[in-house]
Formats: sequence, C-alpha cells, structure tokens
Amino acid sequence: MKTTETQIAENPQQYTSPLDDWQKLPDFLNNHPQFSLQQMRWLLLHRKTNGLSKCIRKIGKPIYINASEFCQWIEEEKNNG
Repeated sequence: MKTTETQIAENPQQYTSPLDDWQKLPDFLNNHPQFSLQQMRWLLLHRKTNGLSKCIRKIGKPIYINASEFCQWIEEEKNNG
C-alpha cells in the first residue's frame, strides 16, 4: 500500500487537503450561488440549534465553512425533515 507522501508525489494535482474544504463565507457563496447571503446569515445565526455549528469555524473575524460537512448537513436535514 502506498503512503500519502508517495501518492502526492505521483499525482499532486489529484491530492486535496482537508483544509481545501474550508472556505471563507464570500468564497463559499461565489462557489455555490444556489445559497443567498440572507439564507446563510439566517443559518449561521441559528447554527447552535440547527446543527450547522459542526461545519462552521470563526477564526478571528472571517467565518469559514467546510463545504463537505455542509453537504452532509444538508443531506441529514433532508432525512430529518
């Protein structure tokens, strides 16, 4: 079995870091235009009660959203709703 370093060396363009999933809110909205700023503000405001807090990190002033976790959260909400 190959190590991660070997895989990265052989195919650097295919490797994505877990950090690549974290996007600043404006970048997330640009990459996902199906969500409006108003929708995201409401979801962020209620993140402790709606379960979205697992997808959100605030580092200093910027808010970061984990796109993969957000997608999983949407699927969970679909199944719960």
